Amino acid sequence: QIQYSTSKKLKNAKTVFVNKSKTSKKFKVKKANKPYYVRVRAYTVYKGKKKYGKWSKKFTTEFGKLYEYYSTYYVNNPNRTTNLKLACKAIDGTIVYPGEVFSFNQTVGIRTAGKGYKPAPIFTGTTGHEDGVGGGVCQVASTMFNAALYCNFAIVERHQHSQRVVYCPLGRDAAIFWGSEDFKFRNTSKFPIKIRMYCADGKLTCKIYTNGYKKPPKVKLAVSQSGKSFTLRRYVKGKVNYTTKSYY
Repeated sequence: QIQYSTSKKLKNAKTVFVNKSKTSKKFKVKKANKPYYVRVRAYTVYKGKKKYGKWSKKFTTEFGKLYEYYSTYYVNNPNRTTNLKLACKAIDGTIVYPGEVFSFNQTVGIRTAGKGYKPAPIFTGTTGHEDGVGGGVCQVASTMFNAALYCNFAIVERHQHSQRVVYCPLGRDAAIFWGSEDFKFRNTSKFPIKIRMYCADGKLTCKIYTNGYKKPPKVKLAVSQSGKSFTLRRYVKGKVNYTTKSYY
């Protein structure tokens, strides 16, 4: 049994039942622009009468709980800043459900002049630079990578840059390139998340919001260096659950 209402106290709540052969149910609401509050409970039918379990905690469709965040800083090169803002706008508001994988390239799409992206510096090999349309958007991916690390999400795909970047710690960057390099993570929490991206005044921030009640586990990130090799390890409860290597 599901009860839902726009009232926090579930006044005038609507009730729907889930058929015993199903595990979920979709239904339309009248006020899609307002947050809803929901609770569920199990039931069975015994001798023709419904018997109910206890109600769950209330959940809300409003993503009002800040789960985790990460910020980087940028120098205001006008073209590059335009690219950062366009990529952030494409991502801002994205909802990722438990078990789903977020893909940077799939969400942002190909970076083209027709979409407003400008030529800005990109790396060419291990030493060179040149202007390329969409240059700089790797900083958006790198900021998200660090936010996902602190959320303890599963990192599905991450690539290093060919050269060192200055906007995040060495070994904690994420390069993207349309058609060959993507950044992906899986939402391994028990709640849907909403990604909010902010880009203004030299600061780029990725905030992860949820409608759940728990914070992510305490995460420790450690990068070790051996010559030009960098190894990033993520520790949760004293154990490593993610490792990635970079070479610059």
